[in-house]
Amino acid sequence: MVSTRGMKFKFSEGERVLCYEPDPTKAKVLYDSKVLEVHVSKEKSRKIIEYLIHFQVKHNGLTLCLLMQAKQTSLVMQTEHKVSLVWLANDKPM
Repeated sequence: MVSTRGMKFKFSEGERVLCYEPDPTKAKVLYDSKVLEVHVSKEKSRKIIEYLIHFQVKHNGLTLCLLMQAKQTSLVMQTEHKVSLVWLANDKPM
């Protein structure tokens, strides 16, 4: 187990966030998401913060619920302004 002493997490469990599309070959789209868990792992000599994220994606008329591990750089704090920009980009409210 990795010590988290002195580390500051940008997001906490249960928090609503915006998450970028996980597939790098697709357009950079933001999805309404929720942080389920926060994990800290050690990679070489650095501690890496990862989040277990839950979000829904509409694909070919189906709604898919996805879970994924995301690094802190893939997540954006959810504000009214940012959510309204996502609505405009998707032409519909989330």
